[in-house]
Amino acid sequence: MPVEVLAEPGSTHEGRAAWMPELVSMAKAAGCDAVKWQFLSSAARLCERRYAPNYFHAYQLIEGSPDLWRWQVAETHARGLRAIATVYLS
Repeated sequence: MPVEVLAEPGSTHEGRAAWMPELVSMAKAAGCDAVKWQFLSSAARLCERRYAPNYFHAYQLIEGSPDLWRWQVAETHARGLRAIATVYLS
């Protein structure tokens, strides 16, 4: 049975797009097959839906736009890895 290794940067990029390519490069160097990003369209809305106001700051770190998601995919593919996402849309 084949096994795929996923890197999941989560919020380790602290919302800084400039750090994301380095995380992908590290995943490639570690032998990963794909990078699994977390993406959400509204930190405030996700807090409301989950009744979790204390998580607002953490959710802000993975909040983005469709343009950011396209950029993450392009950066991931440019390094020869597949891009996968957990998506939370408001």
